[in-house]
Amino acid sequence: SLGMIVAGIKQSVDAAIAEGEVQIHPSADLHKLLPEQDFVVLCLPLTDATRNCFGVKELTLMKPTAALINIARGELVDWSAVCTALKEHALAAFYTDVTVPEPLPDGHADWDVPNLHITPHNSFCPMPSGCVDAKLFFNNVQRLRSGEAVKGQVDFDRGY
Repeated sequence: SLGMIVAGIKQSVDAAIAEGEVQIHPSADLHKLLPEQDFVVLCLPLTDATRNCFGVKELTLMKPTAALINIARGELVDWSAVCTALKEHALAAFYTDVTVPEPLPDGHADWDVPNLHITPHNSFCPMPSGCVDAKLFFNNVQRLRSGEAVKGQVDFDRGY
């Protein structure tokens, strides 16, 4: 954690718990935690429930010296609210590799928003290698053939 105090939000917990050095909080604690954070990292799936889940209210709760980092999907944030917060110095920085619209067209006004840092959308790197993914795939084929549950299955009720 590089000397940082790390807090996380997890939909499936009812009360704060410790996982190693990280304090995991229920989703209901988000607004209570935001004013304390120097960095907020969004790494959640895009579902009907999470679309535009980070907007004016959440930005208002953050410190003006805080940075927002989105490593997930552009539609999680209210893009115009983030750009407004940056222009009004209510947010120190926004780092993202996804935009709304995607891709952000050449000449779009948001390219000039102060402290909006858009990086290439190329964060995926299979670890330790693509061979692990291939082995998982073939093992899951064997599991299906033998009537066993597959690993890494999508929960369609949750949307991911």
